[in-house]
Amino acid sequence: MPNILITPVEYPVGGLNIQLLHEELSAVAIFSSSSVAGFVLTDVDAEQETAGRAIVAAHDATQKSQSELDIEVAESAKTATQAIPNWAGWTEVQVLDWMTTNLSSELSSTPNTETALRSMARLLVALRNQAWPDLQE
Repeated sequence: MPNILITPVEYPVGGLNIQLLHEELSAVAIFSSSSVAGFVLTDVDAEQETAGRAIVAAHDATQKSQSELDIEVAESAKTATQAIPNWAGWTEVQVLDWMTTNLSSELSSTPNTETALRSMARLLVALRNQAWPDLQE
């Protein structure tokens, strides 16, 4: 089966979001690559070529690929975490000290709850440090 080159002359008016177009074509089992010469549908039969050209023609370059959306979510999560006043950058010791000062009297009658909350706080600090090591004070 041949490779089909779709040249820039054939691109939609808005151009291409290469990552998104790869995802759109992969969803229907059409493999593709891009080069300076254009966009290549790899090893396609006549039916796949027709489908691939239709996907390219309908492509909206203003939409985002799943990987672009994933990056945005990850970046917004860090931004949201940084915006939490005071304790977003605390160390594990600072978090546990704050809990001792501010929650121990309320939780003294439920030691299992206090143990669970302290464990969750330690886990959250560890996960934050893994995801964003630069946030810890």
